[in-house]
Amino acid sequence: MLKPPKMSATMRVFSVAACLFASGAVAAPSAAAVAGYGDVVEGRYFAKPVQWARDIGIIENNDPCFAPYAPVTRGESVTYLWRMLGKPAASPHAFIDVASESQNEAVSWAAATGITTGTSATAFSPDSTVTRGQFAAFLHRLAHRPAAPAHSFTDVFAPWQQAPVSWLLAAGITTGVSDAVFAPETTVTRAQLVTFLYRYKGEPEVGFDPGSNVCCSSGSGGERDPCGIDSELAALTRTAEDWDGPARIGISVILSDGSTHGVAADRRVSYGSALKPLWAAAAIDVAGLEGVVPLGRGAIVNSDNHVAGQVIDLAGGIDALNGWVREVAGLDSTHLSVWRFGSTRVSELNRGPNHTTMND
Repeated sequence: MLKPPKMSATMRVFSVAACLFASGAVAAPSAAAVAGYGDVVEGRYFAKPVQWARDIGIIENNDPCFAPYAPVTRGESVTYLWRMLGKPAASPHAFIDVASESQNEAVSWAAATGITTGTSATAFSPDSTVTRGQFAAFLHRLAHRPAAPAHSFTDVFAPWQQAPVSWLLAAGITTGVSDAVFAPETTVTRAQLVTFLYRYKGEPEVGFDPGSNVCCSSGSGGERDPCGIDSELAALTRTAEDWDGPARIGISVILSDGSTHGVAADRRVSYGSALKPLWAAAAIDVAGLEGVVPLGRGAIVNSDNHVAGQVIDLAGGIDALNGWVREVAGLDSTHLSVWRFGSTRVSELNRGPNHTTMND
């Protein structure tokens, strides 16, 4: 059993920082809330779609929170489609795993019209999250599978996704998360879903129905957080999107009580610079503090990749570093495959591109 004395100190620092962040969170008054939702304000890309979806009955709940960044399940996604079309009737489905009365008719309609064939002959998997690629296919089938010029995204590989994604792009329903990336395996959020539907319907004119509701998001355990860390996470996400709309945003906070809060915290990212403090921690554990301190400012503050390579070398090389990350730091979703600065360092267990998650 490896003992991580240096890592425990590092984790205490992160916990204290997270606690300070949470305890200092102050709920700002809801400004120009849209459709009565305290977490949807005018000027956001999804403001008009949310108001439209509420107006025509796609969204039926009266909760003060819309939760724009919450993931959408397969059951919810077909329910939104079914409501958009006026709740058409259909013969009962044959799936044995749809327990929600509120989703039964929607799933029956989706199966009867060929929007979905389920995940097997008897399962629909209503509680599994729906991906952007899956929802593109749902919409494409709803539109009777129109043809379109081939898309230019570099990350869409599944044959069944090609025509739907091409049509979505050509119809202006999506622009992707960047010019080259559609992110077909990323979970659809509530904001994205209503925006796709709104664009599918030709972006009809809407009039905002302002409200003054204060939304306090629910925490990871489902309990209500009195406008604390989760509302601050939503505010941080809005701020980050305002800085750079096409950016892929990920935020993770782990509190001292072990609870986790985040936005896209499990999505893999390939940026190495975010991990340089972790590499320094590994180097300190292996080579001692004195050898790493002279490299700290260059590697971490100035993000000098050549100096970061020296830190990797102090940790024992790229494979030793990966072993430390797994066995000492206990991080399952982080792996360094190659670092080419000064000299090329390649992992013996090459796992594709460098990757980590915000949770790690």
